[in-house]
Amino acid sequence: MLSSNTNKNFHNNLPPEEGDLQDTFIEVREPAELTFCIILAAAFAGIAKYCWLPLFQAGNLYLFIFMEGFCITIVIWCLITGLRPYTRPAVLQVSTHGIKYSAPYWLPRKTINWDQIFRLYISPELVIILYHPLPSRKGIRIMLIELGRLSDNHKVSDSILKYSKLDPTFMANPGWITKAVQLILYGLVILWIVRILVPVS
Repeated sequence: MLSSNTNKNFHNNLPPEEGDLQDTFIEVREPAELTFCIILAAAFAGIAKYCWLPLFQAGNLYLFIFMEGFCITIVIWCLITGLRPYTRPAVLQVSTHGIKYSAPYWLPRKTINWDQIFRLYISPELVIILYHPLPSRKGIRIMLIELGRLSDNHKVSDSILKYSKLDPTFMANPGWITKAVQLILYGLVILWIVRILVPVS
């Protein structure tokens, strides 16, 4: 959401040098996602409780630790994923100075000035930034900005065009076939890892 219509407390808390003309996009909070994460966490907690005694009585310590550890890890991951948008939402700021982005799972906020950026790619779902980390222009870094979770994400490209000092390259989203192939490959990797960890009886 643009800074003129977003949380004014967030804008007022910025340092004076960051209070210039800028557009701010804050992550959208989805109650349905939090509900799903809580239900999934409760389900895996129930599985862990149900399997505790049978696995312990079976005497297979490796399988006991693996199954209980797996279930507990999923419970923790679900709770962190569901609560994160409420405790630390992603924030994107585009201004005359550059881009400031606090990603969902990055602890520090990344700040990049326009004179550091030498390549800029924009798609409806993702912004790819190639930049030099130092003024001496030695080394190359990449920043990925996910737009799907941000409010008014369809306005991000217009905001970047308004402030950017270089012309971005616009890209199309990958097709459904490409996304399906990526999902299948990801699932196969997960199954392969589980197959390695679970002992063969």
